[in-house]
Amino acid sequence: MNAMKFAIPVVLVLGILLALRLFGVFDVNTAPAQSQVPQSDLITYTDEKLGFSVNHPKDWSVIQSSEGFVIIGNAADDCFVSVMSTASHLSLAVDVEIWTKSIKSKNNVNILESKVTTGQWSYYVSWEDNSGGNSDSKLFNETYIAKTENKTYTLNTTAPRSKYADYPFPEIIKSFKLLQP
Repeated sequence: MNAMKFAIPVVLVLGILLALRLFGVFDVNTAPAQSQVPQSDLITYTDEKLGFSVNHPKDWSVIQSSEGFVIIGNAADDCFVSVMSTASHLSLAVDVEIWTKSIKSKNNVNILESKVTTGQWSYYVSWEDNSGGNSDSKLFNETYIAKTENKTYTLNTTAPRSKYADYPFPEIIKSFKLLQP
């Protein structure tokens, strides 16, 4: 039962990301962010309900879900950040195993790196979604997982492999903050 509570939002986020990629829900007239985005071009999104804040380029759109996740990005460029918060009393190892199985069952995924980390993020995974066909359309993803006593936070960055470095993902990841209860 706990596994399903974690897997369902993961599958929902992946489905929404695929739909956004196919139908371009975000403003398609926005310019792509550059890798060295000035701090003044980033704004802070705060979600009191999910308990986090994160910076993102001001020209990116935000989609909030009642299912425990938020997607921030630019669909015209297939560039997204998703943050998911799930109630979990499971161990990090079990949460990571459930997350990995959910990702692999939904997509043609190639896990590139998977490791325990120190600091704010407990776990890191880099992976490619190979469902796009040619190498230019493959989506590169980095996923960071943080655990609290009763929640698991997953921050996922997504962009085409050939353009991934053009976006301010390092700044976004560093800006992520858990709100105090």
